[in-house]
Amino acid sequence: MHQPDKGSVRARQLGRDEARSATELEYEVLLHNVTRFTDIGRLSAYFQEHIAAENELEDMDTYTPDSRTSNVWKLTVRMARCPKFLREIVRIIWNGQTIILKHPDIGRRLQCWRCGNLGHTEAKCRYTEAQLHEPGSRVATEQEIAGLEDLAKPFTSFEEMKEVVAKRLLLQ
Repeated sequence: MHQPDKGSVRARQLGRDEARSATELEYEVLLHNVTRFTDIGRLSAYFQEHIAAENELEDMDTYTPDSRTSNVWKLTVRMARCPKFLREIVRIIWNGQTIILKHPDIGRRLQCWRCGNLGHTEAKCRYTEAQLHEPGSRVATEQEIAGLEDLAKPFTSFEEMKEVVAKRLLLQ
């Protein structure tokens, strides 16, 4: 799936005009089949735990911003190329649900939303449940998910929320 590195490290970091390109410093992967019941806070923590570089999840909802009902999310990693954790991975099994990763090199090619492979649609997919757990998959176990911090919670306690609200009211 990924091409081997070519040239020097310096040549890969700089453009033809010897300037560092901002787009080359971000690797974006689209996550498909993310239901509205997916714990986005823990999914974000999962990526932060396994990817050393700074990364963020952004919903690709076209209806209203931040409605959190999008089934397509964009994972942006502050790296010039795919992180090791995501290399050769086309799906993540999250609480029994298959999240499909669409890497940039796939482009506009047909990708199955069930198995993540190229060349057929979900309706024609012949992958069994056992095959979904074979190479090309990364399985997040229930114990691993339960141990992750929920990054979607803005406050750790109700008292902390009251303090923040009181401070904001004083500023007005």
